[in-house]
Amino acid sequence: MSSASPKDICFFVSVVCSLACVIVFSAHAHAQETEARSAQKLLLLLLDGARHDYLDHSDTPLPGFKQVTARGVQADYLIPDFPTVSYPNYYSLMTGLHTESHGMTGNYMYDVTKKEKFLIGTNPEQFHSHWWDGGDPLWITAVRQNKTAYMYYWPGCEVQIRELRPTFCQPYKSVPDVRQFQQAVMDGLQKLQRGDADIVGVYFELLDSQGHSYGPLSRQVMDVMKNLDQIMSTLYRPSTHPRLVMSTCWCSDHGQTRVTPQRVINLVDVIETGDYEAIMGDISVVGIYPKENRENKLYEKLKNVHPNLMVYRKEDLPDRWHYKRGKYVSAITLVADPGWVILHPESRTFPTRQSDGMPKEGWHGYDNNNKDMMGLFFAMGPSFRQNVRVPPLHSVDLYQLMCYILNIQPSPNNGSWPRVAEALTSVTSRCMTSVYWTVFLLALVFELSHSWDMI
Repeated sequence: MSSASPKDICFFVSVVCSLACVIVFSAHAHAQETEARSAQKLLLLLLDGARHDYLDHSDTPLPGFKQVTARGVQADYLIPDFPTVSYPNYYSLMTGLHTESHGMTGNYMYDVTKKEKFLIGTNPEQFHSHWWDGGDPLWITAVRQNKTAYMYYWPGCEVQIRELRPTFCQPYKSVPDVRQFQQAVMDGLQKLQRGDADIVGVYFELLDSQGHSYGPLSRQVMDVMKNLDQIMSTLYRPSTHPRLVMSTCWCSDHGQTRVTPQRVINLVDVIETGDYEAIMGDISVVGIYPKENRENKLYEKLKNVHPNLMVYRKEDLPDRWHYKRGKYVSAITLVADPGWVILHPESRTFPTRQSDGMPKEGWHGYDNNNKDMMGLFFAMGPSFRQNVRVPPLHSVDLYQLMCYILNIQPSPNNGSWPRVAEALTSVTSRCMTSVYWTVFLLALVFELSHSWDMI
C-alpha cells in the first residue's frame, strides 16, 4: 500500500480544520444565543384593524413609533389569512396555522353536525372548546412548557383549549378604551418585571371600531394612533422596566378599506329564507348553508347575479386562501369585491354607527391579496435587528417567531422560517455566516488541492 502524498495530507488536514472551526463556532454561537433567549420575556400587543400604512398618514410626528422602528424591525406589511376578519386571524397569528387547519374560519360560524352557532360577543356556545381545539395558541404552547402567560382582553383566553388555560385571563367584555389598554400594558409590564409572567398579550380593538365607524384614514383613527404613540413613548423609557430583558411585538390582524351605501349588492329578495339552514358572515364574505337538496338551486341563482360578487362552491374556493378545507366552511361562499357590501335576508340594511345613525365607512374581510387588507408588524428586543425594514410577513409566520423568543418548542405550523429570519439578528446571522464560511473554506481547500496537482 502506497503512503499518502503531501498534497493528500494537506487536503485532509485542511478539510478537518475547516469543519472543526465551523462546528466549534456554530456551537458556541448557538449556546450563547440559547442562554440569552432563555432570559427573555415577550410583550405582544395586537392592534385590531391597524392597516399597514397608518404610520404614513399621520398629520403629526409619531415619535414613539419612530423610536421603535429605529431601534427594531418593521415589515413592509403583514399578509392576513382569508377571510380578512378578526377571529380567523387572531388564531392564525397565535397558532401559526392557516384558517383551514385551525378551523376558526369566520367571526360567525355554523356547525352543521351539532346545529350550533359561533357568534362573537353574543352566545355562550362560542366558548365551547370544539371551536378552538383545532389549533395550539401561543399561550397554551407556553403553559404546556412551564411558562407563564398573562392575557388581557384577548378573545378566547377564557376558553379551555386542549385541556389547558393561560396563567391569567382578563376576559374581553367590550371595546377597551385607550386608558384601559394602557393600564393593561403597564400591569403586564409589572408582571414581567417581577417574574410572574413570561409572556403578556394585550388586545386593543379601538382602531378597528373607529375604522368601521369613520373610515380607515379618518381623523378618529389617526387620533387613536396618536394616543398609541404616547403609550409607546412611555413604554420604552428605561425607567419603565429597568433590567427587564424583553422583546416587544406589535401586530395587527388585518387592515380596512372604505365602503359606501352606493356600492351595495342587494340579495335580500334573491335568497329565499326557505332555501337555507343558516347564513353566517357579515357584509364582505357570506357563508350560506343550504337546506337539503337546495344547494344547486341557490348556486345557479347566485353565480352571475352581480359583477362585483364572486360565488363559490366549497370545492371551488381558491387554494391560495388555505380556507376551503376548514371544518365549518359553508357549501356556498359569497365574496364581494373590495369596497362592496352584501345585503341578504339575515343582514338587510347597510350598517350604521351607534353614535349618530350614519352609515359606517370602513370594512374588511375581502380577498387577502388586496393591499388595504394588509396589517402591520414591528418588533424590538435582543433578538431583533435594528433600524431594518424587511419584506412582507404572513400572519402564520409570527407564532414560530414568538416561540423562538420564548425559547420554547413550537407546535406544527404553516409559518416560514426563512421569512422571519430576515428580522432576526445574532443566531440567524451567525448561523448563516457559518454556512458561508464552510462553503468558502471548502472551496478554497479544493482550489489549493487542484493547484497542487498542477505543480
